[in-house]
Amino acid sequence: MKVIGKAVQSIVRRPFILVYFGLIALIYSIIDSRNPITAILMGFNRLGKGDFLEMIIYSIQILLNIMLNPQTAIKALIGFILLLLVGSFIIGLIFSGYFYVVNNAVSKKEKQKGEFFQGIRRYFLRITFVSLRAVLISIIILIVTLVATVPAVIITKSWLSGRQELTMVAAFVDVVTLGIIFLIFMFFSTYISFWFPASINSSKRWFFTGKENADKLFWKISFRYVMFFAVFMACHFILAKINVNSAEAGSILDLKKFAGFMANWVFNTVFFSLFITYIFSVYKIAESYVPEDVDYE
Repeated sequence: MKVIGKAVQSIVRRPFILVYFGLIALIYSIIDSRNPITAILMGFNRLGKGDFLEMIIYSIQILLNIMLNPQTAIKALIGFILLLLVGSFIIGLIFSGYFYVVNNAVSKKEKQKGEFFQGIRRYFLRITFVSLRAVLISIIILIVTLVATVPAVIITKSWLSGRQELTMVAAFVDVVTLGIIFLIFMFFSTYISFWFPASINSSKRWFFTGKENADKLFWKISFRYVMFFAVFMACHFILAKINVNSAEAGSILDLKKFAGFMANWVFNTVFFSLFITYIFSVYKIAESYVPEDVDYE
């Protein structure tokens, strides 16, 4: 917990870290409040139109249909490349200066005038390139993970439909699949997250340097990330339930929707500000990590 404490101290030294991400989270929350996807997903089972396992199969079917049609595949590829480039550009523009401020805070450097814009000038291209690679790999891993879940999904659906003879098989396949997904998540989140502080702190070989530092504390970092992810999913599930149920609130509809909006905004602001600062704090520890001298806990 000491690292989280150091991350909190860094945020206190640079309130800009919280304020700036608060602005980003506000924009996200406004968009998300008008996004029907969350309500559809949350009400999917209740409406009797399917379940989570069917959603996975349906997603894979859509992907296969796109890939098997040459014209559709080409259009999808062009659209994907454009979205990838634009998305990476936006990430670089928004976060290059922000990451520089966070890095200065965890390094306990004195606040500099215009350090945010200085970070944009110095690291925009780096963060854009790292983001391009990170997003591309994330999408590939997502697709591979979806495909890898197909056997487990099919067997589990058969078991849920009443084929009790598949109980042991379903349990075994589900455990193996979840284990593989868990390992993928651990390696993916740990290595990719360290690319960003490496791009700020290293003049070259960002990806190698990030991996090298992640290796020093890999398992400790990975399990902390799992904890962060669990908190994020649990809190967002609760917030999503509140927002969806508020649609049936009658005379207090506006109050509940506003409360849900504010809760979503505050949570995203605090969570991601802390998580990003935590990543940079851990990276600083990993840079000079000596097992007998560093108390990571």
